[in-house]
Amino acid sequence: MNNKRVRASINFSMRWLAALAILLPATLNFSALAAQKMKPEDVVAKHLAAIGADADRAAVKNIVIAGTSLLTLTSPGKGQNSGEVVLFSEGQMNMVGIKFYNPDYPHDKFGFDGTKMTVSYIKPGIRSTLGDFIYNRDFFLKQGLFGGTLSTSWPLLNMASREAKMEYGGTSKIKDRLVHELKYSPRKGADMRISMFFDAETFHHVRTEYKQTVSGQLGGTTNRASSGAEGDKSGQRDLHYRLVEDFSDFKKEGKLTLPHTYKIGLSLERQNGNSYIAEWELKLVRFSFNQQLEPSFFDAIAAN
Repeated sequence: MNNKRVRASINFSMRWLAALAILLPATLNFSALAAQKMKPEDVVAKHLAAIGADADRAAVKNIVIAGTSLLTLTSPGKGQNSGEVVLFSEGQMNMVGIKFYNPDYPHDKFGFDGTKMTVSYIKPGIRSTLGDFIYNRDFFLKQGLFGGTLSTSWPLLNMASREAKMEYGGTSKIKDRLVHELKYSPRKGADMRISMFFDAETFHHVRTEYKQTVSGQLGGTTNRASSGAEGDKSGQRDLHYRLVEDFSDFKKEGKLTLPHTYKIGLSLERQNGNSYIAEWELKLVRFSFNQQLEPSFFDAIAAN
């Protein structure tokens, strides 16, 4: 290559590098803007718009949803139970009922009538592991967290009525999808870390995650009023509990966009070194709105 070509090549490279030096900060600024901290109220506003228009959400007084249920137990042992599910809500009242074709685990029912929370028994005086877990954390239903946007009691529909704080937690990924995190802190239940996740593109609510660590010095039981032997109270090992609600398959029902697959995953450590791991997969197929619901419907004990 002659000297003129070499100089031309060098000059071109220098110009390209100079141009790149100018563009690179702009690119970095764009990335920074894309990941900048959002205000919780901005996430909530986009999320509510993803459900439906203000007038369409306000027109829904109650929701009744039915579908199928599948429990998959991973530990201790392995097994599956299938059945049916019904969810209904009105205002702050909420009921989740899961039925199985199994005499040892016939159902789980969780109800809140606006004042009192009730959880069904699978046998006289005995609740399921999931039932015990929620019974001892009544803010799940009283705050309207359980069931997410499938319930009219979903707290983000009316944060003014909740004694809770929210903080933006940044972005992360769930199954390769970018999500925004909101940290939710109810006045009661402060010892449990609650995070809500919203798809960064659609702002659909795709997950709520609850985490709790219980000091071994407080005793080894998973639940304060546990009906079974959840552990040895003399144990000193810290125990970690995690419940995850996942929501997917969003479709239009009436004028609202709601999830049609709802999964509940529960993972509990026990003092004996074993763990409890199970998942409830609920496929929702029938939605109806503004039905006639009696207050007694929200009593999980009376509904047995």
